[in-house]
Amino acid sequence: MFAYTFALVERAKAELALMKNDRKGVTALEYGLLAGLIAVAIIVGATALGSAIGKMFGDIATTIGNVPTGS
Repeated sequence: MFAYTFALVERAKAELALMKNDRKGVTALEYGLLAGLIAVAIIVGATALGSAIGKMFGDIATTIGNVPTGS
């Protein structure tokens, strides 16, 4: 029984040593954070741009509505 337990502990140590050098999870997390930040930047930019364009079209509509018809 002791030999089996010792073998499990040694195998667990070996697996942990392999995972210590494995950076796949860290890289995936970094890419996920980067994608999230880019998405937030796009949303903020689109919202600001949408508001500015909406104001511009509102100003144009007001200007067109105030043009005398000439009759």
